[in-house]
Amino acid sequence: MKSKTLENFENALDKLNDVETENEYVTLPKDIRSDNINDYKKVWNNFAEYYNLSSYREIAKDGQQALRKTYDWGFNTESEFTEQTKSFFLKAKETLDAIKKESSKNVAHMAMEFERKKCADVYKRTLIAKTGVLDTNKLFSAKYNEDVFKKSVRVPDGKNHGLCMFIDWSGSMAPNMSGCIKQLIELVLFCKKVNIPFEVYSFTDVGGYGKVNSFGYRHGDLVVDKNVSLNNYLSSRMNTKEFNDALLNICVISNSFQGGYQCYPIPEQDRLGYTPLNGAIIASEKIINDFKKRNAVEKVHSIWITDGDGNNCYEKYTVQPTERNSNFEKVNRYRKQLVIQDEVMKKNYKVDGRYLTPHIFNIVKDRLGCNVVGFFLDTSFGNKNAMLKHWWQMPSNKGVVRNHCGIPMKANEWIQKAKKDGYVVKTMGGYDEYYVISNKPVVLRTDEITEKMTARRMATIFSAKSTKFKKSRVILSRFIDLITV
Repeated sequence: MKSKTLENFENALDKLNDVETENEYVTLPKDIRSDNINDYKKVWNNFAEYYNLSSYREIAKDGQQALRKTYDWGFNTESEFTEQTKSFFLKAKETLDAIKKESSKNVAHMAMEFERKKCADVYKRTLIAKTGVLDTNKLFSAKYNEDVFKKSVRVPDGKNHGLCMFIDWSGSMAPNMSGCIKQLIELVLFCKKVNIPFEVYSFTDVGGYGKVNSFGYRHGDLVVDKNVSLNNYLSSRMNTKEFNDALLNICVISNSFQGGYQCYPIPEQDRLGYTPLNGAIIASEKIINDFKKRNAVEKVHSIWITDGDGNNCYEKYTVQPTERNSNFEKVNRYRKQLVIQDEVMKKNYKVDGRYLTPHIFNIVKDRLGCNVVGFFLDTSFGNKNAMLKHWWQMPSNKGVVRNHCGIPMKANEWIQKAKKDGYVVKTMGGYDEYYVISNKPVVLRTDEITEKMTARRMATIFSAKSTKFKKSRVILSRFIDLITV
């Protein structure tokens, strides 16, 4: 006799079977066009040419030398052009010096934590074994000690680590650009201090050099972010002069977006576009793979600095065998279940709803064995609506009970703690850890202490500075814990 409970359970399971939904199988594109990944030499040569006066000199109709006016520049004389560009670089030097000064304490703390955790890991994996050879210095104790053999201590080398950083170069990043560049410079200075190889790329749809599609699509490939360009801004391959020049140049670009919009001319390839996040993740596999081989590193940490989600609209590339024509076929996400077939790992990834990003991250992670860390610099941090958005994005809060105002229970306490800490560590699909950091403008200048200040005022400033460092130290320690595993 069949149990009534078991029968009801089996009937309920049958109802869960989706017999009407058809699977749509796709693969990830293999190849990204080489001129969509630009090495730092190409990037900074283009930058130098843009700010070089000789690039704009031309011969006028009367045979006299003249300046070619462009859409970007409104100069009339050579001296006017020279004064403009000189002011950009002087301001960038001030910005860079301020970032280095403000970051020095955090960089030193990160380096100390990294070396300490690395030494602890090496000690933990140290092997001590008996050799079978008598230790003559212990023979006198043979009557009461059985351990009279020499010991072999094998200390393994620590794992070689490497960092590949990818920055969202989209228009919405303009208000966050100063905080983004500060975070970036802090990370690369840390890498230089502890001798970790690194690469820094921006990802955008600008500067594709006229290519319609960035990828070489095959029949059945997933089509998302057809145009993606990755520019290499900083690299551990740079010599000292190249590195210092690159830091200065990137501050020139950062300063151009003060106020949330572009306030002076920069090269077209360095301008902000939209966020081709999914296309950049696919392209990052080649970059990370080449990086691992070139630097012989065991563990690569992929760091993504962004301010939002990517484009989740997708198509399927199909080739008609009879007509020999190719086209982009739209996939109805409501009627078909998208399944990504990974040809490398021989696995299928079923896409939940319309969110592609976590699954593409997981495919790249499974192929390369790398960590994925996200940094989100939030200028609206502390705003109730912005904080609630972060709250609902965390999988652990799905289905949480709301109060009569529609606000989730216990969310108020969480928001108050986050505002006090100045950061949030979120669990986001595809990321090992995702840090949301406040990027609100700081009104108090902690470095402006003068002789005329009262003792109380000085104490307030020192206290604010100490509190700020303590807050940042918590998240820095968590980050170091993650990258020393």
